[in-house]
Amino acid sequence: MSPILQTLALILATLVANSIQQELKGWPINNRIYVDSGSGLTFVAKDITFSAAGQVIGWKFYSRRSNPLYLQVWRPKSPRSCTLTLIGETRVDVSGTGIKTVNLAENERISVQKGDVIGWKNPKTGVIPFSTNSGAQNLCFKYYLNAEVGTEYDVTQRITWRPNRSYSVAAIFSVQPREYEIGFPIINRSYRDSGSFMTFVDKRTTIPADGRLTGWEFYAKATGRINLQVWRPEKSGDRKSVV
Repeated sequence: MSPILQTLALILATLVANSIQQELKGWPINNRIYVDSGSGLTFVAKDITFSAAGQVIGWKFYSRRSNPLYLQVWRPKSPRSCTLTLIGETRVDVSGTGIKTVNLAENERISVQKGDVIGWKNPKTGVIPFSTNSGAQNLCFKYYLNAEVGTEYDVTQRITWRPNRSYSVAAIFSVQPREYEIGFPIINRSYRDSGSFMTFVDKRTTIPADGRLTGWEFYAKATGRINLQVWRPEKSGDRKSVV
């Protein structure tokens, strides 16, 4: 190796977390007591929010009727607001009763931001059963709303009968992999190593999650070759191995 500037103290490594987390965002999926008898009803679950950016990769719900159903993602103007913008929707022609799972192809998935919420529309009589709870209305609601993606609406009508409800519907949500930057600020500094064949391991800067290293950034004060490395300490002692 030719003599080079060892800039390990200035290196910034970019890591993308490996684990793609999936979760259901909604209520437990089971048969419930009631099902909506009206048609043209839009509901939005304003209290069930996505906790991070990611994608809706599918839907899960309990069916009590064979009818069309629109499963939707909405973006509230502010937390718990019923002024919302429709972000995306999936039309399902439901056939039969019981638990239904809808898996979306890549081009059908809906990208969501933290704070977005789920909703659904019944063009005909309701498909998804619900149970009722005590308390105030917990859903945004509108009759005969023909919403278009990207448009904001006031979904603010009152539910007159048992307005606090839990429906058997949930989005299958894939959390966007998190990206970490690990290292020190990338700036020019006072000194550089004059020796060669030198190896440094910064045992104080640890990688916070399993993942994939996608790049390096450093400040150079000389030309030459440098080997940028990841090391794994052994469970006991100071021994380490190159990963």
